[in-house]
Amino acid sequence: MTASEFDVADGREPGAEINARASTDRGVEDSYRMLYGVEPKRPAPPRRRKGIPKPGTGLLAVLALFAGMGAIARREALTRAVPASASVFAAIGLPVNARGLEFRHVSSKLIEDGDQRVLTIEVEVASVRAARGKLPDLQVSVRASDGHPVYAWTSPAPAKEIGAGEVVYFRARLAAPPSEGRDVKVQFAGLAGK
Repeated sequence: MTASEFDVADGREPGAEINARASTDRGVEDSYRMLYGVEPKRPAPPRRRKGIPKPGTGLLAVLALFAGMGAIARREALTRAVPASASVFAAIGLPVNARGLEFRHVSSKLIEDGDQRVLTIEVEVASVRAARGKLPDLQVSVRASDGHPVYAWTSPAPAKEIGAGEVVYFRARLAAPPSEGRDVKVQFAGLAGK
């Protein structure tokens, strides 16, 4: 049958369009299986990529960063409130001077005073804080060559208070110091063993 015969037999003019529609009672998967002999491949569900933080994680990280920066900026006040935090700041290379005082020019000498040996200790205590404050008593220890104290005593502070930026001088004497003493350690009372 030629195209012209088909058209004429159908009662349409040659070249007229015919609307066509396909319908089947089988599903698309059945048709695919019949044509290709295998099941159609389905796209894998989208996977969550590792390493991409959840939306709230970034906000928590930023808040933690700001909290850490605030703690570092106010570390002296934090250390006064929580003294144990001083060791944490020191461990990360940010030592804290919670008392706002520092020792300068520490010296010790053994001198002969008549027939007796006397150990003299001289220290400058400087205030590095911005306000007037209390000056604590000082603890002096004579230590053996292994670093252990062989004799220690507490000496009253040279003044009750110290002003901002002020320097006070401290001098102590120990008659007949222990012969095994090799060096002297001076610290504020209440910090012994630290």
